[in-house]
Amino acid sequence: METRKNLCAMLPVALHTRVRQEQEKAGMTLGEYVEAMITEYYDWKDGKIMTGEMRTLAAQIPAELFDRLDRYLKERGIKKKDFLVDIITRALEEAEAAEPFSSCPQLLIFTVAICCTSLSGKCVFSAL
Repeated sequence: METRKNLCAMLPVALHTRVRQEQEKAGMTLGEYVEAMITEYYDWKDGKIMTGEMRTLAAQIPAELFDRLDRYLKERGIKKKDFLVDIITRALEEAEAAEPFSSCPQLLIFTVAICCTSLSGKCVFSAL
């Protein structure tokens, strides 16, 4: 069995009441409930739990490109997530500002590119 240590904290009465009510509803001891809450919090903080507002995006890239990106980000102290969110946001804003699309009827499998028919009727290619 894992070694255990006691954790005690003073809480505002309203928060204490809420914790105890939720703990009773869960049918857990106070220790079990607090452990579950703290574990869930750290799992969420470490990105192990997806919330309704977040989704995971994953892609395989060549090892050389991954290493190059990793070096670049480490040198500048940038997190991968922050970097990717920024470049995706910028690319989408630029693409959306360039020309509105009526539909995307064709999928062109060539370096993951999408062929979209624009309102003007011409085919516009966007590399993703």
